Amino acid sequence: MSGGSLLGVLFLLGELVSVMPSVDMVRLGDAEESRFELTVRNMQVMELDKLTLDIKTERCEVSVKPKTIAHCHPSDRCLFEITVRRQADTPETRFPILVTLSAEGHPKLSRFRMLVDALPGAVPPAARDGWIDVGVLRVEGDAGRKRGWILAMLGLLPVIGLLILGAWLKRRAK
Repeated sequence: MSGGSLLGVLFLLGELVSVMPSVDMVRLGDAEESRFELTVRNMQVMELDKLTLDIKTERCEVSVKPKTIAHCHPSDRCLFEITVRRQADTPETRFPILVTLSAEGHPKLSRFRMLVDALPGAVPPAARDGWIDVGVLRVEGDAGRKRGWILAMLGLLPVIGLLILGAWLKRRAK
């Protein structure tokens, strides 16, 4: 395998998008709704078609604008505005929402969980006198396992090749 093709394989294993939420945790507190933005940057050399953001939760109502972005060119940043609304049965606790970003041909570009803080008295970061409340943002992706296996094979293949070569040379010397 030449250096150019190895670089190509490693490039293909890289992240396709960069996802940057504008908040670390969605704070409902005593309010009926909370809004935040999610910026998506296309990190690949090809454009993404039909970029869609899907948010799953059963404890509150979530709306996304726009639902779908037709084209996201390389290095472009696309902006989604998310509104989280309290329902009558929304518990006064912290709970996760599952955010999934997909595009045509890429069913799970990025997938992560964010926390919604519906505790009474939860206030936005600007109104908290400098105190930082830690939120959880775990990013999951499809490329993780695949990348691990490919990198393990790329690391093991030269070792296996050297062992076979050594055994062959030892046998030949006898």
